[in-house]
Amino acid sequence: MNDLNRFNSLIKALGLERRIFKILKRFNTFFFNEKLIKLNFSNLQLSSLPESICKFEHLRKLYLDFNQLQQLPQDIGNLKNLEYLSVASNSLSDLPESIFQLKNLKFLSLGRNFLTSLSDKIGNLQNLQTLDLIHNNLTFLPDSITELKNLNRLPLRSNKLKELPQKLGNMKGLSYLNLQDNHLEVLPKSIEELEQLQRLDLRSNNLSKLPENVGKLKSLERIELSINNLRKLPSSMQYLTNLNELSLYFNKLKILPNGITKLKKLKILDLSKNQLTELPDDFDHLINLQELNLRSNQLQVLPQSIWNLKHLEFLYIGQNGIKVLPEAVKRLENLQFLELRGNKEMEFSFNIQDLATTIKILK
Repeated sequence: MNDLNRFNSLIKALGLERRIFKILKRFNTFFFNEKLIKLNFSNLQLSSLPESICKFEHLRKLYLDFNQLQQLPQDIGNLKNLEYLSVASNSLSDLPESIFQLKNLKFLSLGRNFLTSLSDKIGNLQNLQTLDLIHNNLTFLPDSITELKNLNRLPLRSNKLKELPQKLGNMKGLSYLNLQDNHLEVLPKSIEELEQLQRLDLRSNNLSKLPENVGKLKSLERIELSINNLRKLPSSMQYLTNLNELSLYFNKLKILPNGITKLKKLKILDLSKNQLTELPDDFDHLINLQELNLRSNQLQVLPQSIWNLKHLEFLYIGQNGIKVLPEAVKRLENLQFLELRGNKEMEFSFNIQDLATTIKILK
């Protein structure tokens, strides 16, 4: 039986005759020389799949997202040419062992399911470039995941991870690592070896400190550390010279390392909801800063250098104890938005209405 006939039989077996237009439209499903290359069965309310789907030996892309699948066919490993498999937003609680025989797989999306563990055979998928596991119930990752040398994207947001593999640093190809909304209390020291990492998201964990040598992540462009328990930052952060966004909202920082002003490429800096009482004097060294959020700290004065930030567009200084807003604020020639609310005793050394014609002010 050729793929075209096999496809028609599959459609009948699943009772999808009336959905055939949706399945085929705009190359959602694609044949080449009567060989099925791409199959899109997304959003069809499927609760199961027949084993016959595993007989399309030329299939390269398989989309099964937004169904009600509780399991995948046991012989899915027979799809030897499969490069792309997406099964997001289903009801999977485990995976068939044969899935780890898909040696040509480059993209695997298992997000928004109910997986509680991942087989140590995940290390067999040596060609994987993206592994998406967001919104599952994973409490740990097998050590073998660190053997995926070609992996560059690893989204793990919204799981229940308490720790990471100690050899995480072996994943040299990682450029994107999202660990938001887990239960991490500490990071493995080896994370500093991820030399190609460009984005690291650690929001909403239980971190009280960062590895001392986090500054070795020279390629890092964006790091998100909001909603943790950080009390201080390692001095090595000054070496993150490619960083353009740093988010530290809702931590317990009382002071910043002086070297933070060496981050010359920084465009967005969020320090809101901490316990800062002072800022470094050389804040104007952040020459490319466009957005600065200092809201909800314990600041009473701001360093004069802040008013030299020529590229600053958004400045949030509300909910502090700032006594005076100096006329020097007029030097912020690109400022578009200024938030002042909650500084109950704030006085102005000039007519604030002079700014209101060009800047939106919340006070």
